[in-house]
Amino acid sequence: LKNYGRAIKQELDKHPDKKRIALITTEYDSTLKRTAAVRELVKEKSLIVFDETISSIAEIPGVTVKLIAKKPQVIVINLLPGQVGIFSKKIREYNLDVLLIGPDSIAEKSELELAQGSLDNALYIDSDLDPDFLSRYENDYQEYPPNRFAHGYDAVHILANAYRLSGFKKDKKIINTLIRVKNFSGALGQFSIAEDNSNCFDLKATV
Repeated sequence: LKNYGRAIKQELDKHPDKKRIALITTEYDSTLKRTAAVRELVKEKSLIVFDETISSIAEIPGVTVKLIAKKPQVIVINLLPGQVGIFSKKIREYNLDVLLIGPDSIAEKSELELAQGSLDNALYIDSDLDPDFLSRYENDYQEYPPNRFAHGYDAVHILANAYRLSGFKKDKKIINTLIRVKNFSGALGQFSIAEDNSNCFDLKATV
């Protein structure tokens, strides 16, 4: 999560002329943590002109009106798949010249179709995929894998490994193994459990 925040901060540093930042988040554990990571790294809090959390798609039209009134130059989107495309379409209806930065779901085919061009030139944060995983996936499915597929692939292997190391017992040994994952090599490269007790993995993040 800190790497996610750093990647966005580094991108913002490339646009010193864009001073007004808006944050929009879905009320969901992972999205809230991603936004918190960004908020922590934006040292000049006065740059954040809008910071709001929604719980459903139905809130998007009203929130968009309030956001537009703040005249942001950058919008950091931490919404769930399906919400991103709808939100970006509403934003583009106002012809606002704004830089959109969001999660890897921005690049998914279904999201791009839903967005109908409103995500063109948007930036997204992703992890570099393992070349072997990427090659095997493209050979099987003839397309670039959505990042969440790589997350699911690694999650299954991490859990299976923890189950094996615990002696195939459903007890605290599995949890203890999971919270001590170090240098796991998978579809998302090599990573370990984060050292900040956030129960998250310390994945690399690039724009």
